[in-house]
Amino acid sequence: MRLLVTTTRPYSCRSAGIGHRGGPVLDSTVQLSYEVYEAGDLCIDTARQRVTRHGVDLKLPRLSFEFLVALVKAYPRMLTVDELLDSIWAPAVVNPETVSQRVKLLRQALGEDPAEPRYIVGVRGRGYRMGATVTRRTIEAGAAPKVGRDSNHARSATLDLIDRQSGSRWRWLLVAGIASLGIAGGYWLVHGRVARPRSELAATAASRAAPYVPSIAVLPFVNTSGDAKQEYFSDGVARELTERVGRQRGLRMVGVGSAYSLKGKNETPQHIGALLGVDHILEGTVRRAGSELRISTALLDSTNGSRLWSQTYLGKLADVFAMQEEIAAAVTSQLGVILRPESDILSLPGTHDAAAYDALLAANSEGGLTAIAHLEHAVRLDPKFALAWAYLADALETATQTEAVLDADYRKRAQAAMARALELAPGEPWLLAHAAYMSVYENRNWMAMERLIKAWRERSGDADYAPVFMLANHMMNVGRVGDASALLWRAQREEPLLFDPSLLLIEAHLERGNLQAAEAEYEHGKNLMGDQWMKDAGVLERAMVRRDRAQIEHYLRVYPGTWSNVIRAGLDQPQTALARIRAEVRDPHQGSLLTGYLAEWAVYFGDDQLALEGLRKAFGPGANVFVLWRPLFRNVRQLPGFKTLVRDLHLIDYWRASGTWGEFCHPIGQDDFACS
Repeated sequence: MRLLVTTTRPYSCRSAGIGHRGGPVLDSTVQLSYEVYEAGDLCIDTARQRVTRHGVDLKLPRLSFEFLVALVKAYPRMLTVDELLDSIWAPAVVNPETVSQRVKLLRQALGEDPAEPRYIVGVRGRGYRMGATVTRRTIEAGAAPKVGRDSNHARSATLDLIDRQSGSRWRWLLVAGIASLGIAGGYWLVHGRVARPRSELAATAASRAAPYVPSIAVLPFVNTSGDAKQEYFSDGVARELTERVGRQRGLRMVGVGSAYSLKGKNETPQHIGALLGVDHILEGTVRRAGSELRISTALLDSTNGSRLWSQTYLGKLADVFAMQEEIAAAVTSQLGVILRPESDILSLPGTHDAAAYDALLAANSEGGLTAIAHLEHAVRLDPKFALAWAYLADALETATQTEAVLDADYRKRAQAAMARALELAPGEPWLLAHAAYMSVYENRNWMAMERLIKAWRERSGDADYAPVFMLANHMMNVGRVGDASALLWRAQREEPLLFDPSLLLIEAHLERGNLQAAEAEYEHGKNLMGDQWMKDAGVLERAMVRRDRAQIEHYLRVYPGTWSNVIRAGLDQPQTALARIRAEVRDPHQGSLLTGYLAEWAVYFGDDQLALEGLRKAFGPGANVFVLWRPLFRNVRQLPGFKTLVRDLHLIDYWRASGTWGEFCHPIGQDDFACS
């Protein structure tokens, strides 16, 4: 939460212990000193690549850290764009837009308002300077940092297991329920996250807390089968390779979604490396003809475009697993990474049935009921295919929110599929967390949910995006918006091209009533690749809070429909609109998706009690509850019935058990509480 707090109080790096007991682990053989900078309330430790504010780590990506250091070292002088490109990105060939994108990311990580910058001040058309007062201290450390990772920075990026193995079909684990509230999906932005040359990194490793770590992106493999219907298979092979290579420690893997944003684009290796911030690229082609399979791969050095290794594999479809293992072993060997033992790998049991595997890949390229049919076929072919059972549970649960199906029947089938997956892979933390995510809306055991996510996160590592984002979503639900925001900043640092954290950050800013920050995040998010309606949902929310009729009418024109017409008419005749809303909310056949949407309009038109009635109906199985904390419902939270709703959702049980009440409710004595 403190990541988002600004202050004008004086603060000293010395008080945070930088350069003293909090310093790096030392090797007594080499003596040196290093610099610590104070920039306003930021403490910047160059030896450990550590930035703190009030004792809280702001774990910036390498390029963001180097950008910040360049500004503080140049203070009070401005650095031109060319100077920044030369000092941070050279010899990689990048354009000035890369600098502006890096500024956006750094401001975002620092919680800075671009309209009123405290740290990074832009000089239009010229460059940037440090806006805060900078002082420098030289720390006589007595020894150089060991070439090894600090415990807080050491964990190499474990690729999101969900995206590694399945792609978007498994994404409900991260955003299920968000879809029912107008925030869903994963979309990607290609921007200036640029790799430093390996030679330069290696040369400077001895003066830093973290050594050089090779980085790689697996690009979408090209389907050369001459059959467009085989596209799903080439995509699936590349995703599986991403998962297999990304298992290894000592290697940073760019997420599959980031890499897939480049699908179909004819870019040079140098440009791709600059965009994705990696120094290696794995590309390839897949040709499938009946049962015959040909996979050609090449490992490229993205700093100069040279080919480091290439190989073509020929075999039968059933050989695809062995081919993938050979490719993964060859790539990690080329990168100097030691393969981890299988027993140390976080994953679900797969299959050796090629047809079952093919059905799973087909499901990943489809959606809805078609995906369910493919997955049911996969588990019929191989009843011990745990991954397919888990995906089937996901698809069945998701169908209750997106398809015209019998909710109770599909949830029962989803629970049965998940039980089978757990039977085949007992104790897997991320699978347990997934199971809890499915059941928490039935029993609302928020504490159990939190423990399972944290266990998953502890095993997979701080750099694993999935549990971090899932924990942030959980914190949003229980009203701990500040804690959620801090996690979302981390999620954006781990997967800076992913759209979902930006969407939840907009929601977090709205819930805290910080419309300016929500607007700034929207400006960042609108450059991301994704459906415009999801971005505009936040625009509508801000317009409703401000009662900006012109903006509301614009939104309703852009997104026409029956309810848009009802709402637009209600702007002049609110009682007529309320009568229609009341009828829909009280219709026993009306679903939770529309009911939650109408609850907000009930507030807007002045009927808080009707809004509370709509919220109660909206929070059935499968729905997140963080809309409770939106500013539109501030008056609703004062109603006596709101306390009953909170109790029924078992939020009060969580607050008392955890001892953390969040930002909207607080205890009164032993037995009562109030919300604001």
